[in-house]
Amino acid sequence: MISYEEQFLARVFDSVTDPMAIYDREFRILRVNQALLARFRLSLEKVIDRYCYELFYDRTTMCKDCHVEDVFEHGESRMLQKRISTPDGSERIFEVHSYPIKDEKGNTIQAIEHARDITERKY
Repeated sequence: MISYEEQFLARVFDSVTDPMAIYDREFRILRVNQALLARFRLSLEKVIDRYCYELFYDRTTMCKDCHVEDVFEHGESRMLQKRISTPDGSERIFEVHSYPIKDEKGNTIQAIEHARDITERKY
């Protein structure tokens, strides 16, 4: 049975209107919010346990400038701007913030990523 705290955190996560994802140290997607599913027209089944680079960038290997890797390596947040193709065929510019999720000993065990579409601000 799901606890009240787990339900509350799930509601908070899904209340954010920008796409969000949580990754493990292997760069597999553990959880996404409803905004990400809607923005990229995906189902939860097609997302969970996939590698971020294959799902979002159609790659078979990690991105050269992977900021999530940097988060795992240094345990600090990172931000960058990325061009990402969307299901309608357009390319959008996202400001992507990545943050470490740490265990009780301070080790980075997961990373959370928040992406905001800033295309309109850029043009």
